[in-house]
Amino acid sequence: MTRIEAALQALPIPFRHYAWSGLPTAPYGVWGEDGESALHAEGRHAETVDSCYVDLFTRDDTGRDRDLVEAALAGAGIAWALSGTQYEQPTGLLHYTWDAEVPREAASG
Repeated sequence: MTRIEAALQALPIPFRHYAWSGLPTAPYGVWGEDGESALHAEGRHAETVDSCYVDLFTRDDTGRDRDLVEAALAGAGIAWALSGTQYEQPTGLLHYTWDAEVPREAASG
């Protein structure tokens, strides 16, 4: 399990990787990888991070669900930024989107 997956699975809000089959009851979320970045130091590759997104769909307009996600990401040592908030008229849900960078874990072996 990746660091971001572990952080999100510990929440009382269900999250899935990339997509849900069927429409779950809010609150719910999805996350996925959408690229990578490499850090070089002294001419050598030092670290790779996976660029990820986290989307939360909720009816909670108090910010409680948003705060739970942000605390979980921060607590797992994941760099994140809230990149968007929108109200989705057809479903009546608030949709939060975060961009996150997760250090890639070394392969064991």
